[in-house]
Amino acid sequence: MSNSNEQFKNESGMGPKKKVVAIPEKIMHHSFYNNPVSNHLYITEMGYLQGAADFRTLREHGCPEMVIVLCINGKGFMEANLEEHLVLPGQFFILYPNERHRYEADSVDPWSFYWLKLGGMDLANFCRQPALQSCNKPVYVKDMLEVHKLVNSLLVTLDNGCTEERLIYANLTLQRVLAILIYGVEECVEENPNLSTRAIKFMKDNIETRYCLAELADEFFKSPSQFSFLFKREMGISPMEYFTLLKMQHAGKLLHNTNLKISEVALNIGYEDPFHFSKLFKSAMNLSPDQYRRKLK
Repeated sequence: MSNSNEQFKNESGMGPKKKVVAIPEKIMHHSFYNNPVSNHLYITEMGYLQGAADFRTLREHGCPEMVIVLCINGKGFMEANLEEHLVLPGQFFILYPNERHRYEADSVDPWSFYWLKLGGMDLANFCRQPALQSCNKPVYVKDMLEVHKLVNSLLVTLDNGCTEERLIYANLTLQRVLAILIYGVEECVEENPNLSTRAIKFMKDNIETRYCLAELADEFFKSPSQFSFLFKREMGISPMEYFTLLKMQHAGKLLHNTNLKISEVALNIGYEDPFHFSKLFKSAMNLSPDQYRRKLK
């Protein structure tokens, strides 16, 4: 069908790279609506955007489709249900139909991300699935390399033409993407997850502890330089920077969901100096801890 190794290029070589494929209504009607293979859940639009610092989407009343956003590198922010979250590389989130939402790039380290819009006869029932209820905020992809390959293959396939054969192929591939993102079925077959997946799990399990690069590398029997190289190759960001961002993301949850003092939040993620913590938090979230807490009240 398509070469999944193909990557989209910015033909001008300038500015952010962008690709959008929207399925025309007439083609959807012909290929999906009366086709039992694909009429239950299908792609209506998908795309990719790289490094646009001024990117921002706000939909006061949402949109008719479900939206899935997958962060490849850089940072972004998303808001749904009046809660704002930092989005990191290797995370995805789902936005439900007809519900207010906002997502935007970090101005300093703007994200690169894919998005998919989904429609279908069973969309409403699909949105009610219990497994989806935790996905309306950033969630880690359990096999980022596989999902990245599949989603890029989808975009290449649809960009090469919306024939009925390609659309059916794309929507069958979509089922595999959803299985990995939402149901995590790859855990049954993947006995040796990649280094970044294992490292991120370790970071999440030890969010309250401070580690230097050498200590992290020792946990995975690597030299500091080798560990850093492998992690950055898979995630597009250094392990120490990622660990710090992960801590700030967790701090944001504590600021929103608890009445802990700023100093207590800092201690919960391994920082004894609340001033140093506040500086790191503002760098990551563009707001001080106090400003962030007030904004969410």
